[in-house]
Amino acid sequence: MKTIIISLLLAFVFSGISQVIEDITSSPVNRPGWAMRPTVGGAFWVAIIWFIRPIREACHSRGQLDRAIALGVLHVLMQLFVLTVFFWGAITLTGNFIDSTVWKIVVVGTILVFGSPIILPIVGIVIIPITLTKTIGSGLHI
Repeated sequence: MKTIIISLLLAFVFSGISQVIEDITSSPVNRPGWAMRPTVGGAFWVAIIWFIRPIREACHSRGQLDRAIALGVLHVLMQLFVLTVFFWGAITLTGNFIDSTVWKIVVVGTILVFGSPIILPIVGIVIIPITLTKTIGSGLHI
C-alpha cells in the first residue's frame, strides 16, 4: 500500500512538472499568460493544479459538453494510472532484488531515467484510441 501511495504522489508531481515544461516551451501564440513572464510561484501553482486544465479546456468545447468533460476526466485518470503503474513497477522490481535503501533509490532513479523514454511512448501508442475519442468528442469530426 505504501508503494502505491508513493507511486501516485510521484505521478502527480511528475505530471505537474511536465505541464510546467509544456507551457514554458510552447510557441508564443499558444503559450498561457503565466508563461509569458514565468515566475517560480506561477510555475508552482500550475504544477499543483495541472489536473484541472483538461477539464477546463473541455468546458470551453462546443457541442457535447458532458462528453467532453467526461473525456477530460478520463484523460487525467489515464495519465495518473500509467505513471503510477510505471513508478510502482520500478519500485517493486527493485524492492524484490535489493535490500539497501540507498541502492534501491539509485536503481529506481536509473530505471525511471532510462526506462521512461522507452516505456512511456509505447504506452502513448497503446492508448491512442482514448486520445482519438477525446479529439472526436471535443468537436473535431474526422
